[in-house]
Formats: sequence, structure tokens, C-alpha cells
Amino acid sequence: MRLDFCSNVTGVDWLDRTVKKTVKVKKVVDGEEKEVAETTEEKIPGYLEAVYHLYSMTHKHGPVIIRMRTADRGENVCLASLTTVWRSAEFQEREIFDLYGIHFDGHLDLRPVVEKLAAEFGFGTATLSFYAKERPWWVSPSDWMLLTRDAAFLEQEAIRAAKSPRLEDLSRAPL
Repeated sequence: MRLDFCSNVTGVDWLDRTVKKTVKVKKVVDGEEKEVAETTEEKIPGYLEAVYHLYSMTHKHGPVIIRMRTADRGENVCLASLTTVWRSAEFQEREIFDLYGIHFDGHLDLRPVVEKLAAEFGFGTATLSFYAKERPWWVSPSDWMLLTRDAAFLEQEAIRAAKSPRLEDLSRAPL
């Protein structure tokens, strides 16, 4: 099978989970041997995963799915890069590196995809009123209701509205 096309690569963050198992055990209770159900809990640590969807264009076969997992979700999580085999995985591995922090060994260009946005917004420092002012199409109608209760936002909107030309002023502007 010749897998010559990598359609997409996805990152998955699996959280820690607890699995409860019920086991029947024979115990002596009041001098009699009885089967008793005991419940045990097993804690399974979370991990990060990169999922590759591969196709064979020549044989019209696929998808073949490759799942690569890290040992845990801790620091220094690392997987082997598949960009030397499938060049189309390059950008998507960069995106997984940026969003999940998985370092791909052998990847030649692991710089952040959203580098410009990170510099512009500072990631985590922007408030809802910032997005309403700078990117109003990102704010939902329910968020606008919350913003109308914010006195600082209303004051900024009043200042911005006073500085912007009014509709009647625009109608008198020369064409």
C-alpha cells in the first residue's frame, strides 16, 4: 500500500480519568463463603495525541489513521515528526505545537502559527470589551448584553461615537 497523501493532522488532549471496575470476589462472611462484588478505582493519566489521516491516491484507498501518543500531558511532551514523509503535515504539526505544546522531533520550522496574533492581543490579557471595540464580529449578542452593564465600556463607546462622523455628515460629503 502506497500512502502518498496526508489530508489532515489533528491534536487531541485526553484528560485524566478514573475508571471504576467491579470484581466478584469470594470471601468468608459469617463462616460461609460468598461471592461479594468489590469496586476498585483505577486512575488513568491523560495524554496528548496527534492523529494523521493518510490516503493512497494511486490505489484509491484510505483513510489509514495513525495515532501517536505522548507519555503524559506534562512538560516536554515530544513526538516524531512525519513531515519528512508527508510534506503536507508541516503546517498542521506547527499548529499542534502552537495549540497543544507537542514538540515534533525532526520538524524544521516549529515557530508559532499565531505569532502575530499573540503579539497583537497578548493572549489572555484581552477583555471582552477589548474584543467588542477592536473585533465586534467576535462578540455574541449575549456578550453585548453583558457589555452594556460595564460603565467603562459605555464611556469608551461614547467617546468613540463622538469622534466618528455622524451619518448625516456623511450624506453631505462630496462624492
